[in-house]
Amino acid sequence: MPERVSLVVLCEDSLHQSFIYAFLNRMKLPAIGRLRVLPCESKSKVFERFPIEVRALRRRHVRTQLVVVIDADELSDAQIRERLSQRLSDVGEDADFKKDPILIVRPRWEMENWALALLGNGIGEPRDQGARGKVGDRTRDAGRVLADHCKVGDLPEDTLPSLKTACTEWAQFRRTWRF
Repeated sequence: MPERVSLVVLCEDSLHQSFIYAFLNRMKLPAIGRLRVLPCESKSKVFERFPIEVRALRRRHVRTQLVVVIDADELSDAQIRERLSQRLSDVGEDADFKKDPILIVRPRWEMENWALALLGNGIGEPRDQGARGKVGDRTRDAGRVLADHCKVGDLPEDTLPSLKTACTEWAQFRRTWRF
């Protein structure tokens, strides 16, 4: 019998994986099925894998959710969504994934910006070439901090706009769960 998977996460790399594992663990998700994380090694591979996972999600008999963690880099939120929709259309799937249980997590510029901001060493939203070295192995800590803030909805006033968006969208996504 195939294993029931209730949450699939597509992410770019191990930094995203550490962050999202810590975030989801701190959120204490229901223990129905299991979590499957698929690190894709790059943004382009996340875009490639997205239609495969959406197709599988739409065909599963078990209620499954999809979380996509992708650095925004130079792309706007609208451009990311448009590219994901285009990838669906390219493989003959309905390009409108708004009705599907999908959350797109988009750190602006990179996950390192979020981690540093959450750990009190904020560099803002712009790209910082040395951010990865500044974060080190504290990505899990940052994921837990974001989860704590999202649970109670108390992000500080000076929080990065993309972090505020992530918490708002997480709350909306969570309300769609049937378990």
